[in-house]
Amino acid sequence: MHAEPIPTTRVHSDLTQDLDRAGKLANLLDARFSLAGFRFGLDTIVGLIPAVGDTAMTIVGLYPIRLAHKHKLGGWVKTRMGLNLFTDWLVGLVPLVGDLFDIGFKGNLRNLRLLRKAAEKRYGVAIAPVPPVSGEFVRDPKARPPRLTPPGAEDRDAGKGHPDVVRVEAKRVEARDEW
Repeated sequence: MHAEPIPTTRVHSDLTQDLDRAGKLANLLDARFSLAGFRFGLDTIVGLIPAVGDTAMTIVGLYPIRLAHKHKLGGWVKTRMGLNLFTDWLVGLVPLVGDLFDIGFKGNLRNLRLLRKAAEKRYGVAIAPVPPVSGEFVRDPKARPPRLTPPGAEDRDAGKGHPDVVRVEAKRVEARDEW
Protein backbone atom coordinates (compact mmCIF):
# COMPACT_ATOMS: atom_id res chain seq x y z
CA MET A 1 0.00 0.00 0.00
CA HIS A 2 2.01 2.89 -1.32
CA ALA A 3 0.62 6.38 -1.29
CA GLU A 4 0.55 7.94 -4.71
CA PRO A 5 2.71 11.02 -5.14
CA ILE A 6 0.87 14.31 -5.23
CA PRO A 7 0.82 15.68 -8.78
CA THR A 8 3.16 18.64 -9.21
CA THR A 9 0.42 20.80 -10.71
CA ARG A 10 -1.71 20.30 -7.60
CA VAL A 11 1.21 21.27 -5.35
CA HIS A 12 1.82 24.43 -7.36
CA SER A 13 -1.89 25.26 -7.41
CA ASP A 14 -2.22 24.82 -3.63
CA LEU A 15 1.02 26.69 -3.04
CA THR A 16 -0.04 29.55 -5.30
CA GLN A 17 -3.39 29.86 -3.54
CA ASP A 18 -1.76 29.72 -0.12
CA LEU A 19 0.83 32.34 -1.07
CA ASP A 20 -1.92 34.56 -2.43
CA ARG A 21 -3.85 34.28 0.85
CA ALA A 22 -0.69 34.92 2.87
CA GLY A 23 0.04 37.97 0.73
CA LYS A 24 -3.42 39.41 1.30
CA LEU A 25 -3.11 38.79 5.04
CA ALA A 26 0.38 40.36 5.25
CA ASN A 27 -0.84 43.40 3.32
CA LEU A 28 -3.87 43.75 5.61
CA LEU A 29 -1.73 43.45 8.75
CA ASP A 30 1.20 45.63 7.67
CA ALA A 31 0.41 47.91 4.72
CA ARG A 32 -3.34 48.36 4.18
CA PHE A 33 -3.60 52.03 5.20
CA SER A 34 -1.52 55.12 4.55
CA LEU A 35 -1.02 58.28 6.56
CA ALA A 36 1.52 61.01 5.81
CA GLY A 37 3.33 58.71 3.38
CA PHE A 38 3.68 55.83 5.83
CA ARG A 39 1.94 52.52 5.23
CA PHE A 40 0.56 50.59 8.17
CA GLY A 41 -2.03 47.93 8.80
CA LEU A 42 -4.23 46.32 11.39
CA ASP A 43 -1.16 45.13 13.30
CA THR A 44 -0.36 48.75 14.18
CA ILE A 45 -3.96 49.74 14.91
CA VAL A 46 -4.89 46.71 17.04
CA GLY A 47 -1.44 46.88 18.66
CA LEU A 48 -2.53 50.12 20.34
CA ILE A 49 -4.45 47.93 22.80
CA PRO A 50 -1.76 47.11 25.39
CA ALA A 51 -0.54 43.47 25.37
CA VAL A 52 -3.82 41.99 24.09
CA GLY A 53 -3.61 43.65 20.68
CA ASP A 54 -0.06 42.55 19.96
CA THR A 55 -0.76 39.04 21.19
CA ALA A 56 -3.85 38.77 18.97
CA MET A 57 -1.93 39.99 15.92
CA THR A 58 0.89 37.55 16.66
CA ILE A 59 -1.59 34.67 16.69
CA VAL A 60 -2.97 35.81 13.32
CA GLY A 61 0.62 36.20 12.05
CA LEU A 62 1.27 32.49 12.69
CA TYR A 63 -0.59 31.62 9.47
CA PRO A 64 2.46 31.90 7.16
CA ILE A 65 4.44 29.66 9.53
CA ARG A 66 1.66 27.10 9.26
CA LEU A 67 1.92 27.35 5.46
CA ALA A 68 5.68 26.83 5.61
CA HIS A 69 5.05 23.67 7.64
CA LYS A 70 2.27 22.50 5.31
CA HIS A 71 4.46 22.87 2.21
CA LYS A 72 7.56 21.47 3.94
CA LEU A 73 9.65 24.58 3.37
CA GLY A 74 12.15 23.81 6.11
CA GLY A 75 12.78 24.43 9.76
CA TRP A 76 15.16 27.32 9.20
CA VAL A 77 12.48 29.32 7.38
CA LYS A 78 9.95 28.63 10.13
CA THR A 79 12.51 29.65 12.77
CA ARG A 80 13.28 32.95 11.04
CA MET A 81 9.60 33.66 10.59
CA GLY A 82 8.99 32.88 14.26
CA LEU A 83 11.80 35.23 15.27
CA ASN A 84 10.26 38.01 13.15
CA LEU A 85 6.92 37.48 14.88
CA PHE A 86 8.53 37.28 18.31
CA THR A 87 10.45 40.52 17.70
CA ASP A 88 7.29 42.25 16.47
CA TRP A 89 5.37 41.01 19.52
CA LEU A 90 8.07 41.78 22.10
CA VAL A 91 8.79 45.33 20.93
CA GLY A 92 5.06 45.84 20.40
CA LEU A 93 4.47 45.36 24.12
CA VAL A 94 6.09 48.77 24.77
CA PRO A 95 3.31 51.36 24.41
CA LEU A 96 3.65 53.74 21.43
CA VAL A 97 7.30 52.82 20.80
CA GLY A 98 6.16 49.36 19.78
CA ASP A 99 3.51 50.78 17.48
CA LEU A 100 6.04 53.05 15.77
CA PHE A 101 8.31 50.02 15.44
CA ASP A 102 5.44 48.07 13.82
CA ILE A 103 5.10 50.74 11.14
CA GLY A 104 8.72 50.30 10.11
CA PHE A 105 9.47 46.65 10.86
CA LYS A 106 6.49 45.04 9.10
CA GLY A 107 7.15 41.51 10.35
CA ASN A 108 4.29 39.98 8.36
CA LEU A 109 5.63 41.31 5.05
CA ARG A 110 9.08 40.04 6.02
CA ASN A 111 7.59 36.61 6.66
CA LEU A 112 5.82 36.71 3.32
CA ARG A 113 9.15 37.37 1.59
CA LEU A 114 10.74 34.46 3.46
CA LEU A 115 7.82 32.20 2.56
CA ARG A 116 7.97 33.09 -1.12
CA LYS A 117 11.74 32.73 -1.31
CA ALA A 118 11.59 29.31 0.38
CA ALA A 119 8.80 28.18 -1.97
CA GLU A 120 10.84 29.25 -4.99
CA LYS A 121 13.86 27.38 -3.71
CA ARG A 122 11.95 24.21 -2.79
CA TYR A 123 9.66 23.89 -5.80
CA GLY A 124 11.58 25.84 -8.43
CA VAL A 125 8.64 28.06 -9.30
CA ALA A 126 9.08 31.71 -10.13
CA ILE A 127 7.08 33.84 -7.73
CA ALA A 128 6.80 37.60 -7.99
CA PRO A 129 8.77 39.26 -5.19
CA VAL A 130 7.09 41.40 -2.55
CA PRO A 131 8.21 45.00 -3.11
CA PRO A 132 9.22 47.12 -0.11
CA VAL A 133 6.49 49.34 1.30
CA SER A 134 6.95 53.04 2.03
CA GLY A 135 8.27 53.47 5.55
CA GLU A 136 9.54 49.89 5.85
CA PHE A 137 13.01 49.23 7.21
CA VAL A 138 14.74 47.10 4.58
CA ARG A 139 18.34 46.21 4.07
CA ASP A 140 19.64 45.70 0.57
CA PRO A 141 22.33 43.01 0.88
CA LYS A 142 23.85 44.03 -2.47
CA ALA A 143 24.19 47.69 -1.56
CA ARG A 144 27.44 48.77 -0.07
CA PRO A 145 28.98 52.20 -0.03
CA PRO A 146 31.78 52.75 -2.52
CA ARG A 147 35.31 53.10 -1.21
CA LEU A 148 36.39 56.66 -1.78
CA THR A 149 40.01 57.47 -2.53
CA PRO A 150 41.75 60.81 -2.46
CA PRO A 151 42.81 62.39 -5.80
CA GLY A 152 45.91 60.66 -7.15
CA ALA A 153 45.31 57.39 -5.30
CA GLU A 154 43.05 56.05 -8.07
CA ASP A 155 46.09 55.66 -10.33
CA ARG A 156 47.63 53.27 -7.79
CA ASP A 157 44.44 51.15 -7.61
CA ALA A 158 43.35 51.39 -11.26
CA GLY A 159 43.11 48.07 -13.03
CA LYS A 160 44.02 46.00 -9.99
CA GLY A 161 40.67 44.36 -9.44
CA HIS A 162 39.12 47.05 -7.25
CA PRO A 163 35.62 47.41 -8.72
CA ASP A 164 34.42 49.38 -5.72
CA VAL A 165 36.93 52.20 -6.13
CA VAL A 166 35.30 55.43 -7.20
CA ARG A 167 37.30 58.28 -8.64
CA VAL A 168 36.73 61.44 -6.65
CA GLU A 169 37.74 64.79 -8.08
CA ALA A 170 37.44 68.21 -6.54
CA LYS A 171 36.67 71.03 -8.95
CA ARG A 172 37.36 74.60 -8.10
CA VAL A 173 34.52 77.02 -8.61
CA GLU A 174 36.09 80.26 -9.78
CA ALA A 175 33.19 82.56 -9.01
CA ARG A 176 32.99 81.66 -5.30
CA ASP A 177 36.48 80.39 -4.69
CA GLU A 178 35.10 77.17 -3.10
CA TRP A 179 35.86 73.52 -3.55
